[in-house]
Amino acid sequence: MSGSILGNWRFKALTALLLLLFFYGLDSCFGHFFPPYPKYLNKKYFSWDSYATNPRGYFDIKKTGPDNQIYYTLDRSQEKDRKHERTSFVQNSINILAVGDSFTAGQGVKLKDTYIKRLETFSFPKKVYGLNYAEGGANIPEVHQQLMRFYKNPHMRDPKLVVYGYVLNDPYVNPNPGVEFAGLDQNASLFANDKSDCGLADDFINLRVNVIRSMRSPFLGWLASHSAIIDYAVATFERRDISERTVQFYLDVHDLNKNLKGLLRTFRAIQEMHDQTEKHGGKFLVMIFPIFHDLGAKYPFGPAHRLVNELLRDRNIMTLDLLPAYSKFRAEDLWVHPVDQHPNEIAHGIAASELKKWIDQHPEIFK
Repeated sequence: MSGSILGNWRFKALTALLLLLFFYGLDSCFGHFFPPYPKYLNKKYFSWDSYATNPRGYFDIKKTGPDNQIYYTLDRSQEKDRKHERTSFVQNSINILAVGDSFTAGQGVKLKDTYIKRLETFSFPKKVYGLNYAEGGANIPEVHQQLMRFYKNPHMRDPKLVVYGYVLNDPYVNPNPGVEFAGLDQNASLFANDKSDCGLADDFINLRVNVIRSMRSPFLGWLASHSAIIDYAVATFERRDISERTVQFYLDVHDLNKNLKGLLRTFRAIQEMHDQTEKHGGKFLVMIFPIFHDLGAKYPFGPAHRLVNELLRDRNIMTLDLLPAYSKFRAEDLWVHPVDQHPNEIAHGIAASELKKWIDQHPEIFK
């Protein structure tokens, strides 16, 4: 009897052990084939132009960072660096100035591949020179200052065209009375408990994996760290939750019933940029970029585009909305990297082609 019980116990223990090994192997395989997030470099230690992987083969420098971490970045050694680029002008050319944020500056993109430099490769009645004056992280106040600083420089030639690359996170945030919504940078629920990293969790532009994981409760963090399947399931919920809040933020910012003062300040600054450009004999164009998230029929930011176009038309400011040109593409195919959803060189090429078409319809620029 005791032998039978002992044998039955051993059989159950062996079965439990085999099942445990099976589920451990299954979990490991799942984590290998279905990682919850793409590889990410902590931005406290790496620049924004540094990436843990090179899936498209676009980054041409491979380096070793802290803790022997391999990373990739761009080679700009054969190009004019941005500091020199901002103090250049070309005689006997049609000079076109681009101002804006990292979408225009070209985070993760070689300078020669940014839309304003790609413009130089097209055929025009006269030689075109594109000057990239944009800066990463700029919002409306900084973009306004870019243009004012440009016109105060006595060594600069007045451009025939100024292109402002408008992005939906540019406006002032000044909620109406009784309306509560925080800019993503100020939203405590999106801040990392882990202070070794910085900034947002997921703003559809940069995916900060360390920040997202640091928001988990200790128990949930422990579970996810011991199971790839649980980690994936938790990450799926996290991204859906953060995405919903982020979509709402962008819509709130472009809602007159919620951000009237912020929008009035924003478009007053754009009006000043327009007027300053015309004062110097140039044309001013606002080129509206979409957020590279769910492009196509499900694109959630259509109302924001419509409002921006309407407010600019009311001020007789020329616009070029890039959303229709990009709507034929998968958003992921236009990203710099899986953790960096800035427009890649393909997206910049599309923007350059659309801008070329617009310029062809305005031949007065070449007079």
